[in-house]
Amino acid sequence: MLEHITKFLSLKKGGELFLPNGGAPSNVILKTGFNDYSINEYVTTHLASYLELNVPETKVKDFDGTLAFLTKRYDRTKVNGETIRLHQEDMCQALSVIPENKYEEDGGPGINRIKDLLIKVTKTPLLECRSFAKAIVFDFLFGNCDAHGKNFSLLYAEDSSLCLAPLYDLLCITIYDELSRKLAMKIGREKIIDRVTRLDIIECGIVGKKEMTNILDYFISSLPGIFKKAEDELEDFAQPTLALIKKDVMNRAGRI
Repeated sequence: MLEHITKFLSLKKGGELFLPNGGAPSNVILKTGFNDYSINEYVTTHLASYLELNVPETKVKDFDGTLAFLTKRYDRTKVNGETIRLHQEDMCQALSVIPENKYEEDGGPGINRIKDLLIKVTKTPLLECRSFAKAIVFDFLFGNCDAHGKNFSLLYAEDSSLCLAPLYDLLCITIYDELSRKLAMKIGREKIIDRVTRLDIIECGIVGKKEMTNILDYFISSLPGIFKKAEDELEDFAQPTLALIKKDVMNRAGRI
């Protein structure tokens, strides 16, 4: 299953896929070829959706025997039947941080800087901070250590108001022994995922301690149900990766 991944920006219209030209905006992203990481992202994104996190719709499509991932673009809308681009800025762009410094230890955004920005610029800061808090808890439980400043974005609505964009690039890094377990953004005082404590999460400051506790406990209590749902619904090719993620996540949740 280790195949080369090729990504196409595509236009879905009338149930058919086209390559956009002449400046026409794409509305889906098509990834052909599967590998461990692409399957991991597919599984992790679905698990996030089962927890009712805001993620792009992703499905698998069979093109005459060749499977591909098809992801609906969230930075698009329809106006008078036409696909229109919505502007977005990742947190590095929004905070004037060069892409090379996307990690907090290199001067990139951390949890508090992103929270402060959400409070300052979004239309509904309490809701956006709550969504960000859920994202941080999810990233911790699901071992997404590489959730850096370019993996969170602000999305401009049609009325130019700002909100936290749907989550993307979700990946359970911690099932791979060869990859770093250092967090792109510290949680509390900790930058190594295995050292993060329950108190670090609850006191990280995005929302109040009681609300953060409720989010954490709700996610942990929901894990058996969402994994069962994934086992029932996801395709056969996803099941080995799902089993690895389940073991990893349940072990982490069990120590919190």
